[in-house]
Amino acid sequence: MVRGRWKMLVAIAVVALVAGGVVLAHHLRALRSDPEALRVMERAAKARHDVTVGGIVETTVRTRDGLRRMRAEIRQGAGRMHLKSLSGPNAGAEVFRQGRQVWATGPDGKVRRGARFREAPWEHGLVKRNYRVQLGNKTTLLGRPVTYVKGKGPAGELTLAADDETGFPLAMERRGPDGKVIMSTRYVQVDFSVDPPPEREVPKAAVVAAGLRGRPVSRQELERRIGRELLMPTYLPKGFELEGYYLRERGPRKVAEIRYADGLRVLLVVEDMRPARRATEQIERRRPHGRKPMEAMRGLHGDAVRRRVGDIVVIVVGPLSEAELGRVADSVR
Repeated sequence: MVRGRWKMLVAIAVVALVAGGVVLAHHLRALRSDPEALRVMERAAKARHDVTVGGIVETTVRTRDGLRRMRAEIRQGAGRMHLKSLSGPNAGAEVFRQGRQVWATGPDGKVRRGARFREAPWEHGLVKRNYRVQLGNKTTLLGRPVTYVKGKGPAGELTLAADDETGFPLAMERRGPDGKVIMSTRYVQVDFSVDPPPEREVPKAAVVAAGLRGRPVSRQELERRIGRELLMPTYLPKGFELEGYYLRERGPRKVAEIRYADGLRVLLVVEDMRPARRATEQIERRRPHGRKPMEAMRGLHGDAVRRRVGDIVVIVVGPLSEAELGRVADSVR
């Protein structure tokens, strides 16, 4: 976990790197969608992984404290990314991605710990069921011909501008159902002739153990490893469906993670066995379902709420309102 302003820096850097991936899915086949719009998105999805690019990017992310903006120099390719902040309190700080490992360094070069890079598999057809994708205008951006595409659904809408020559998305903006900007990222300078960032040795202070990343397992295997049945939510926001089960291992502790997605958003339900302290057991038993008052938190992959259900701590994480996250947590039985 990256703390404080470094968490925000890494979060904004990840948005700059993958924000468009939420609907840039391969195999999109939405019946109400424009086939040409789907073709542009499919090509952009491939370009996002395959095209080497550098330039200056401006990113905006909505947080509880308002909009956070960052201007940064970025270079990515071959599964690696290097971003250097050019503005704000983190000016001079850098963020690196190599495979699934992400870490930040301060202007002084000191490593500010690492984080996990999570990229959801969007080939599961949720976009097909939940979103309508349409072709927009053909125009120019940074002197390059681009094609605009817009996807609309329960999470709001996402607009992207795909470079006609390379397919790479040069601008992306996502708005919620209320029409407010959730995130936007836009290249103000771009260069497709650069080389990929050099491969680096991951600093020891930045390494995140593989067991903490979570590995996919079946429900039966997950329940066998944690030694109990999963507590499943009985309420999910519109459009969310089960994406899979994951096991996180922290030494002898086994933490269960259930992932849901709607095509634009990912929702996590994390269950961790933590027996209540003896002094509080009677108090816990008097509360409905053995619950403590809900605690709100902030995280790299979205805000979160935490409750205790008996001896199990349930954490619900996602880019939803605190009320919606709490409703999911309240439905866990």
